[in-house]
Amino acid sequence: MKKRIVYILLISTLVISACKNNSEQSINEPEVQTYVDSILCKNQLKLISNDTLPVVKLDLTKSLDSCILQVQQSFDFDLCNRKVYYSIPYDLKTKTIQQTENSILLKLRLYKRCGCFCCNDIRCIWILMNEKSDVLINGNIVKYENINNLDSIIQYHYLYDEFPLYEQPESSFIGLMWDKEIDVDKLTALFNDIINGYFLTISEYSNNKFHKTICELSDDEINLLRDSIPFEFELLFQWEKAPPLPEEENLIN
Repeated sequence: MKKRIVYILLISTLVISACKNNSEQSINEPEVQTYVDSILCKNQLKLISNDTLPVVKLDLTKSLDSCILQVQQSFDFDLCNRKVYYSIPYDLKTKTIQQTENSILLKLRLYKRCGCFCCNDIRCIWILMNEKSDVLINGNIVKYENINNLDSIIQYHYLYDEFPLYEQPESSFIGLMWDKEIDVDKLTALFNDIINGYFLTISEYSNNKFHKTICELSDDEINLLRDSIPFEFELLFQWEKAPPLPEEENLIN
């Protein structure tokens, strides 16, 4: 009987010890970090992503009407002359529109303009990509091989242009247009340059206003930052054939 009790106590001790070791091992194990977590902090995601909006899996290889219809189907009212917000699954690693473990729900807006539209009363950054994948941004050409400069060019127009966007946040936006014969992979990769340009802008704004990085801001501060320089990114389904780029004298190297 005594041997039996000792045996039971021994087994119980071993079980408790094993559970304790497993528990300690779980505590000590580093949390698995996703690719998105490795490149964006929570505050950065708040600024460009919204998981409460309708999700539209846009197919940019299709026609103008098909793209607008894809967005229209997510709303139960006519979009004519109305501004709406939706999101697309954007893979930050491959820079493509698809839902993967590396995707965020990138916030976009659509203003279906029915009739005459002009840019006189708003602040905007017009970006156009042609069939050669060269980019026109507010009248200046950026050759595709120099596309990595696009983020700093966007920052300039936000903060230092003659009419900087931050002075009129309620009506400012980045508008992207493209040729019908565009290389879609290069077009969607351009989204990443636009995101980086926005982050470059608000990083400087955050440092100047709060003396903090974006990731160090409190909830109130990040909300104030979002109101001051909102992420307003619009895919402009205006032309089946984009206007021609100007002459080479406007080239940005």
